[in-house]
Amino acid sequence: MNNKETENTSEELSHRETFSIIINAVAAGLFVGGIFIIAFVIFVLFCTNVWFL
Repeated sequence: MNNKETENTSEELSHRETFSIIINAVAAGLFVGGIFIIAFVIFVLFCTNVWFL
């Protein structure tokens, strides 16, 4: 195998890029979590107002 093929050619991210990725990942997680919470609230409202009447 050639030494150049096994060499890691990726560059390290700057502090700003790392921070941006972390913020975007947290925002995406909060968005998905918010969707689940909204769906659960709508399900509870459906159960209490429609299903169990």
